[in-house]
Amino acid sequence: MPIRIDDPPQLLAQHLGKTPGADLLLGVNDNALMFHPAPLSSKDSSGRSHQIVIPFDASVNLAVTSGFFRLADASGQEVARAGAAMIPMRVASGQQAAIVKLVVIGSKK
Repeated sequence: MPIRIDDPPQLLAQHLGKTPGADLLLGVNDNALMFHPAPLSSKDSSGRSHQIVIPFDASVNLAVTSGFFRLADASGQEVARAGAAMIPMRVASGQQAAIVKLVVIGSKK
């Protein structure tokens, strides 16, 4: 499952790993309540891409959490405003996974 985070204000590059409390946690909760982080697959000047493997026909939730960054989904709706956002994901057998797109819209500080 590909996950793309666009970062027009360049806040991720400025703050991740440099500013105390500037964190971003992405991953999947499975049926056994285990958390599997979505590893970074690439970075570029306009954002970053993550990817995680999920089983076909399984309903999972993408957890998005940040105490610093404000994020919106592809429709512009802010996510993770109060804690973690849970974005449902499912890929039918034999289908191509759609990209989950998020956008950094600011910081909470």
